[in-house]
This record gives sequence, structure tokens and C-alpha cells, in this order.
Amino acid sequence: LSTIISLVYTPIMLQRLGESEFGVYQAVLPIISYLNLLSFGLGSAYVRYYSRFRAAGDKKGCAKLNGMTTYLFLGALVLVIGFGLSYCDVIFGKKLTPDEIALAEKLLRIMTVNAALTFPISVFESHVTINEQYLFQKIVAMGKQVLNPLIMIPLLIIGYGSVTLTIVSLIFTILSGIINITYCLTKLKMPFAFH
Repeated sequence: LSTIISLVYTPIMLQRLGESEFGVYQAVLPIISYLNLLSFGLGSAYVRYYSRFRAAGDKKGCAKLNGMTTYLFLGALVLVIGFGLSYCDVIFGKKLTPDEIALAEKLLRIMTVNAALTFPISVFESHVTINEQYLFQKIVAMGKQVLNPLIMIPLLIIGYGSVTLTIVSLIFTILSGIINITYCLTKLKMPFAFH
């Protein structure tokens, strides 16, 4: 599904944004990918340790793991680094025009917020995984994957650009996060302990 969507969506995006704006958009994506490396595989670690606590019947350990503020700290760190980089002229080099640099800085800030939000949300996504609710997880992911281009293609055709593209992506991150959080708190009764 993702391959088909990218085969259809990318040429439309390239045509509507133009080479310059598409190039700026593509230049910002690797920076965000590097910031996402700060997760240090915590999602896998969460699954491992939660499985251990649950197998041992340690409900307090499960609650403490869910209440870890590490994810919030890493999200805040991504915000600080991303926004710091967006105000650093050196990062985009000297080949971009002033307008392209301004666009890149704006895109980097929006994408940084998006990346920072994924850190605390990942706790809930990992909790869905550990509870083997794969169908729910795949429906949310597929909905996000399909609805994003379905909304963006008409917006691109109307004349909106890469800033709108990143804002729509941010909105989908927030909505899928809210869905995961609500599901974990209501259906899975996710425990928390902040001590």
C-alpha cells in the first residue's frame, strides 16, 4: 500500500511543489531522520522490559515503565536541537536562496514539533504492541498512510505548498496519538506510576 501511494503521490507532489520547493522539502527530511535517531531503540526496550515485568507479575514495574519521563525528555531534546538548527544558517549551506532558506527553516520547525511529539506517543504505540492489538495498530497506521495523501493531493492541486504538507502531517501525528492514548487508557487500562 505504501509503495502504491508513493508511486502516485510523489510525482503529483513534485509537479505541484516545483523542483525548488520539493528540493527544500527533501533537504529537511534527513535532518529530521537524524533527530529521530535519539529514540535509541526505546520502543524495543519498552516491549522487552514490559514483557519481563508482566511475566513476573510485577504490576508496579509495568506502571513505573509507563510513567518514565525519558520519552518526554527526549521529545524536549529534539525540540531544542531542531529549533536550534532552524536558526543556524550554516546547516542549509550557501546554495539556497534567502527564500528557500526561510522555507527550510519553517519546514524544519514544523517537522521538529512532529518528531518531538512522536517520542511520548511511542510509549502508547509500544503498549498497543505489547498487548498484541495488531489489528487496531495497523488500522490506525493505514488510516494515517491513506488519508494523508487523500487530503494532500486536493490541497496541492488547489495551490498549497510544502508548509501545508508538513502541517497536515503534524495534524495526523496528533490525531493518531490521541487515538492511541485514548485506546490505551480506556480499552487497555494502561497503568502509570510517576515515582
